[in-house]
Amino acid sequence: MTLQIRLFVSVAVSLAFASSAFAATAEKDAALQRLSFRTQKPTVAHMKTDKEVAETTKLLKQIGCDVSTDKHNGHIDVKYECRFWRTISLKNAAEIAQWDAWLTSKGFFVVHNTPAKDHKETVQYRMEKWNTLHFKTAQENDAYEAMFKMLGCETKKEKHGDHDDLMVRCGEWGTMGLPNHKEAHAWMGVLKKLGFETAHEH
Repeated sequence: MTLQIRLFVSVAVSLAFASSAFAATAEKDAALQRLSFRTQKPTVAHMKTDKEVAETTKLLKQIGCDVSTDKHNGHIDVKYECRFWRTISLKNAAEIAQWDAWLTSKGFFVVHNTPAKDHKETVQYRMEKWNTLHFKTAQENDAYEAMFKMLGCETKKEKHGDHDDLMVRCGEWGTMGLPNHKEAHAWMGVLKKLGFETAHEH
């Protein structure tokens, strides 16, 4: 277990962690910077010691992941998944950099909700008027609702026949910081399909 991960484990409880559903509180405090993350699919990490497994499992659970373990062939598999976007609020650029590096190394997709002025890849987005969206399953509906809240948008659900319609509005321009040009363009494509206006700086 590296010193960096030990640091994360020791400070995890004191960090202002919140799910995207109530991350708006952090937006009101200019001193806090926000980082959002999720896994695209279940992810497996191979570890050798029970101590490493215990510390990593504790941290993954603290940040909202579903975690399970399986010991075989001389090592331990730690399987984890964070299906919906989560947001962590941090105090400074150093903490942002540490968490970004750790999350990325563990296979998470990471978005900077409050990117620094020198962040190389940013996407701006806005949906000025309410837009009603229809998704095939309740799980898909919940996943998109979590994404919109992560982006700082307003959301509402309305019952429509045998399903819920998801309504979204993002009246003010928002900005997300992304790790590279490819992901920035991928996000632009997704947001445009959902009805957002977008702009890209790099």
